Amino acid sequence: MHTAARAFEARWGLETMSPLDRTARRAPATGEAEEAARRGLTEPARETLQRTVREADARTTDF
Repeated sequence: MHTAARAFEARWGLETMSPLDRTARRAPATGEAEEAARRGLTEPARETLQRTVREADARTTDF
């Protein structure tokens, strides 16, 4: 995928991104998933917090 992305960037004159831009969301660690299961939660606390922040950001109208 990285090779294909670099080819598109070069062909279309796009800004090249670093191979590891670290913008993707991380999967929950095993410990986080196990703690959520012990607490009876459907997702780890970090996932809940990230979703809440994304929803609040989407609802913001003051720029």
